[in-house]
Amino acid sequence: MTALFTRSRQIFGLLLLILPFVPLYQLSGESVDLKYAFSPYQWLLSIFIVAALSWLMAISLPSWCSLIAGGLLRLGRIAERFFIALCFSLSALAGWYCFAFKPHLIDVIVQLLQAKFFAAGMMAAPQPALEAFFVTQHMLMDGGQWYAQYAPIHSLLLALGAGVGAPWIMSTLAATLAGWLLIDATRRMYDQRHAEVVALLLLLSCFFIAMSASMMNHVTSFLWMSGALNLFVRWRSEPTAAKVFALGLVVGLGAATRSLEFVVVAPLAAVLMLPGLIARRNFGSVIAGLLGG
Repeated sequence: MTALFTRSRQIFGLLLLILPFVPLYQLSGESVDLKYAFSPYQWLLSIFIVAALSWLMAISLPSWCSLIAGGLLRLGRIAERFFIALCFSLSALAGWYCFAFKPHLIDVIVQLLQAKFFAAGMMAAPQPALEAFFVTQHMLMDGGQWYAQYAPIHSLLLALGAGVGAPWIMSTLAATLAGWLLIDATRRMYDQRHAEVVALLLLLSCFFIAMSASMMNHVTSFLWMSGALNLFVRWRSEPTAAKVFALGLVVGLGAATRSLEFVVVAPLAAVLMLPGLIARRNFGSVIAGLLGG
């Protein structure tokens, strides 16, 4: 019974892994608005159907299940071992094929423009004389200055790539590093097999790969969150003031990237860390974290 449950659970995970790759839009036709095609009830019913199908397949195809599970584990080992090369390559391919290495949303366009200001050594550009021809969403003109409304860290990151004519590469590098930090944190929290699963899921995630190539600030935010989690895990096994300082710094960088997300992350980190620090009277680490942030 235990083996049957394990096989059905493996198939359930496999089917859920396959579902995002089903071309629903093409199958449904262009006239169908898929945003409203599935109600919560239909999603719940679909999960029960997939679970029942998994159970039946586990009963009728035990050897096939073992073969698939073994294949996925081998893929996970490959994904974890070569994650940096595979993630960077897939992200670069998506940037070239899907986006032509160009911004496709006003948010990214504005932040990339701000990045070019930074790369030119300016915090803001002079306000255009004919401002009616330059007014656009998310760009501000104030006191003779022209600049983006967004927090600056993401644009500063893009500026490193804009300086050499390739801002897209910073988004790809940030996503690759964020993924590696998350895999490393998983390995430290659990074990090697869990790290391999995380690596495989990241590389198979269409959303993650598309976002990694988009030059959006979500990618940079994910980098800081993964960095904060990694530092927290390392701090739990070896508490030092340097790690607390670095964690505070990473959370501060995140707040200067996507502020509202880190309004949640910063208090959560404090709740998880402060009781232990205070109990050990490690006030130096508390000050280090505050200084880092």
